Amino acid sequence: MENYEEVEDYDSIVKRCESKELKLADIVDKPTRPFKRPYKNASEEKFHMWLLENQSESKNAMHYSKSAMNRLKPIQLNEMMVNKVHAGHYLLCRAVSEFSVCNNCLLGFVEDENGDRIEAELNNYVVTSDASSSSDDILASVFAIKEPYIRIARNSEQGSVICVSSPTDVVMIYDNKLNGSFSRLDDNQDYEHLQREGNIYFIAKRYHKALDFYQRALAIRKTKTILLNVSAAFMALNNHWQAYLHAKQSLSVDDGDGDDDARREKLNEEKARFRMASALYAMRQWSDAIESYEKCLEVNASNKEAANGLKMARERMNESRTGVYDLKDLFKRVYLNREADVMVGEYVSDQMEIRDITKRNKGVFAISDISPGTLLVVSKAVALFDEPTATSSSLMLATLAQRLQSNPHLAKDFYALYAGDKFNRNDPVPAGLVDTHRAYEIYRFNTFSNTNLFKAYKVTDQLPLGLWIYPARLNHSCLPNVVSIYFNDIM
Repeated sequence: MENYEEVEDYDSIVKRCESKELKLADIVDKPTRPFKRPYKNASEEKFHMWLLENQSESKNAMHYSKSAMNRLKPIQLNEMMVNKVHAGHYLLCRAVSEFSVCNNCLLGFVEDENGDRIEAELNNYVVTSDASSSSDDILASVFAIKEPYIRIARNSEQGSVICVSSPTDVVMIYDNKLNGSFSRLDDNQDYEHLQREGNIYFIAKRYHKALDFYQRALAIRKTKTILLNVSAAFMALNNHWQAYLHAKQSLSVDDGDGDDDARREKLNEEKARFRMASALYAMRQWSDAIESYEKCLEVNASNKEAANGLKMARERMNESRTGVYDLKDLFKRVYLNREADVMVGEYVSDQMEIRDITKRNKGVFAISDISPGTLLVVSKAVALFDEPTATSSSLMLATLAQRLQSNPHLAKDFYALYAGDKFNRNDPVPAGLVDTHRAYEIYRFNTFSNTNLFKAYKVTDQLPLGLWIYPARLNHSCLPNVVSIYFNDIM
């Protein structure tokens, strides 16, 4: 078709689409430069609003990038097009306005290195009203958007908006060497100053802000202390994978101080071992957690937290192997003490196995006769959800994104679940990255109600939906022969 950007009679294009003479896809998928508002005339404005109302949800809107930053090339706003994922590129930008929060989406304006500005819509962030994860602290001064996607905007004065679905597509830039032409408002790049500022924010429980200062210090000098600071900040933000990686990295760093401070060296190793063990426990890696706790106690046998952690990890390991649980204690902790996050070792009976049903789906099958009263599965939910609404759906996806990003072991099992025919369950998602489109489809196909059997105890804060990985493979039966019991998010 003709280039509709150069056509004055936009009403005729609308009529041709409505009469099927012209396909809407020919327009929606046509790459165009970002629209400049106000438009040339009322007809053009009306056309773009009609286009926005009639285009179906683009697959690009939930794109995520698998590529590492060092495999991408920079791009500027004046080189980008609407309705196109700019594969192989990243946009270096900085915030030029405060970001507001709407349904787990950060909204604000950014500018590129040329000073061109555009509205940014950063979706699926877990944002709370407390200081630990406020919108003001989440973004670094300079950040990159991997493989950015621009779409038409309904209300933006710019006429278009950068839409980011996966929070892992937003990469914070802490090294001034990578900042391009940007300069920080705070030009103090002294290592000790940055570390002190990070400590102040960490004590104030502003963990994102603390992480920003720690990461900037780390970009100047890699030391055991700053790596452990970064690990602690990630742990406080429930990003257990990054907490583990940075603590582990600290063990192989030589600060260059020689052997004159053996006591500090021993203390740093103890911290690293304990942080690694705590992160592994949170990721439900019981065997590795036991090993790390034991190594921590080899460094300091009087570490009570490590001893208690070792005891709990061994209990979880025993539960996952035997299927024996203290149900009385579990009931007390969940329903009487209302503990927020009770851990158990997940268990699967050896009388069942998972088999392929179709090329894209799996199911659970009995491999021997199962006696009445046999415990088949104990599973902890990936997450619990409220009934679907516009608000709860955005929180659902943000919650999933946070948990998948922080635990690649959980993510690997999660992404193996059925997500519809458009996804291949064997297509891996790199550790630490989040495919929000696939996560949403997995949620849609695998979530079910967790009927509460303890209403007599007036559990009013029970969320009605949950996603359990192994039970999600159990197929429906019109003549059910099993009973499920729930302890909050434990089935």
